[in-house]
Amino acid sequence: MASAHTTMLLPLEEYLFPPQMIILRGEADNLKTWQTACPSESLCFPIPNDANDFPGLLAEKKAKENGKTVAYICKGHECRAPIEDLNSLNCD
Repeated sequence: MASAHTTMLLPLEEYLFPPQMIILRGEADNLKTWQTACPSESLCFPIPNDANDFPGLLAEKKAKENGKTVAYICKGHECRAPIEDLNSLNCD
């Protein structure tokens, strides 16, 4: 089945060229606004403050203590510094 072999190229492409991921943490009502500011080609994961018990490095991605929404922009295994201002959300 030749088509099954080409399917294996998709994980290889993702490994070689990892997609940009944006993790949003904050109050549920603010997350929608932040999510619309993210580019459509990025994987965007809005996670409300009351969600917890995440594995590994995802557990470290938290909202600020004052409840302010934070964006973590990651590519591969590297993340930029947290972004706290919606106007500063530059996903290039």
